[in-house]
Amino acid sequence: MKYPQANVVDYLHIGSESEKGAAVEKFRLWLKEGSREFGVLVNVTYAVGTDKLISVEFQELHAGE
Repeated sequence: MKYPQANVVDYLHIGSESEKGAAVEKFRLWLKEGSREFGVLVNVTYAVGTDKLISVEFQELHAGE
């Protein structure tokens, strides 16, 4: 897990995309880790039809993003 000590404060499902037998679900998470709160974009890619997980990508957001 990328942020094992963080709690999810809020989240937003941004949307999904499909192409070439794979789908991507996109989320924006707001996390709290100790006194630090920050945003993370998460893309979950899986195979359409089998729902097999292909990848999970994380991108921390900086102030103003």
